[in-house]
Amino acid sequence: MKRKNREINIFSMSALDLFASAMGAFMLIALVSLPYYLNTSKSAVEADKPDYKELIKVLEDSNENLEAQLQQCIDEKDEELLESLQQQNSELQEKLEDCEKEKADLEAKIVENNKKIAELEKEKQAVEEKNVQLEQENQDLEKELEKTKTEFNECDKKSADSYLLVTINWIKNNDIDLHVTDPDGLTYYYKEPNHPSAPNQTLSIDTQGGPGLELFVSQKAKVGTYKVQYHYYPKTDGQNLTTEPIEVDGSISHKDGKIDISTKTLTIDQKLDVGNIVVSEDGSITFNPIN
Repeated sequence: MKRKNREINIFSMSALDLFASAMGAFMLIALVSLPYYLNTSKSAVEADKPDYKELIKVLEDSNENLEAQLQQCIDEKDEELLESLQQQNSELQEKLEDCEKEKADLEAKIVENNKKIAELEKEKQAVEEKNVQLEQENQDLEKELEKTKTEFNECDKKSADSYLLVTINWIKNNDIDLHVTDPDGLTYYYKEPNHPSAPNQTLSIDTQGGPGLELFVSQKAKVGTYKVQYHYYPKTDGQNLTTEPIEVDGSISHKDGKIDISTKTLTIDQKLDVGNIVVSEDGSITFNPIN
């Protein structure tokens, strides 16, 4: 419980009044008596001459007694003042200890926050580096696609036969596989990108993470039906791929133009029949999507 504040008075006014009154009365009596002795005859003075040494001694003793009593009062008041100051000092010490504890807690929180900030900075830097890498890979894929289109445009000029170019692309970090089965029943995908019996057809680009692109090429399309499928390949150990649903866009390019394949949404490990590409005798190409 907090001690109540006390008003400290070093001197007791009642004691001082008592001492002052006594001293004043004594001095007043001495002063009143002194003229009487001065006005008497020489013989009377000599006969009744007071003992001033005794009087001075009495006054000195009285003064010493008053000083002793006064010092006692001062000492008693000093003890009370000292006790009060010690109590205040103890309370201040407790407050100081509380402040030191709060300071230590704040410093610990600052250190912890600085660690978290450092970790976030590292994560931010890693994400930025990954974005730069993905951007570069995407640019390389786009260049490869443009190069392939250019090559087939040149082939188209040299031959009346129709070429076939099937592309798919996605933007998330997933692995989507393109499967194309030609009229002879040969399937082109990541495990069998080529077949010796059909040297003019190949799965030329296979991406194992997104943003990704895959490309099937037939320099001389066979007459008949090409079946197109998408497979959302599940990730394996060591691959940092997502497993959320993914949207895949596709297109079919040929000598007469380009056909866009509508966006398809796949879930993990789903194999989806997308549609059939029909190559006619005259080299024209149509696409029949499967809803």
